Amino acid sequence: MKTYNDIMTVLKDCEQELLQVSVFSNALGEQDCVIIFDTDPADIVQRMRALRRHLALKRLPMPLIVNREFVLSALDSYPLEFLNISMQYRNIFCKYDLLAELKYNKADMRLQIERELKSKWLLTRMAILERAQGSRRLARLLRKSVNSIFPALKGFSYLAGMGVPSGIQEIVNNVAQITGLKLDIITQLSVSKQSDSQEALQYLEVLHRLDLALDKIPL
Repeated sequence: MKTYNDIMTVLKDCEQELLQVSVFSNALGEQDCVIIFDTDPADIVQRMRALRRHLALKRLPMPLIVNREFVLSALDSYPLEFLNISMQYRNIFCKYDLLAELKYNKADMRLQIERELKSKWLLTRMAILERAQGSRRLARLLRKSVNSIFPALKGFSYLAGMGVPSGIQEIVNNVAQITGLKLDIITQLSVSKQSDSQEALQYLEVLHRLDLALDKIPL
């Protein structure tokens, strides 16, 4: 598996401004990374040149690169993204563990979950109507949509006061328990290589029902 474990080898000259460098796993088990500066270094674009070369050689995407001020001011706008990071991270470099101190407003969390579910329903529906031809192409489209909603599904667990899991099956099981919905289609589509229109419609119906169930979770 490709990892960011050696990323500090190309961030040495930024240590003075760095606050925290952490790795975490997404629902698919792939490693992601976040780089948090106390304040952005001067000429940050040039200072990241070694990092860009390093990532290109390893064929890794650019980590999330932010500063302390942005993180603290963005928790109301991006609670799902920071929840996903802060629930399961490991520090590679840590001058101050900002991620350990993050607190989330449940109303903000629910609002972003609602937006994610509605946007995924609409975008997936339009993509199916416009472009889906053939079982393999449809499966790729649905798999991409399913894999992108796992942060929102983790949010259900947070709102319900349950532990926030990291594995796909655990995430789905938690949400099924919270909402009382049958969510097998989500697990199925996350790995399916071929899909048909009935499965696509079933998935869209699940997204709609999740949106309705969200409003019933007390804050």
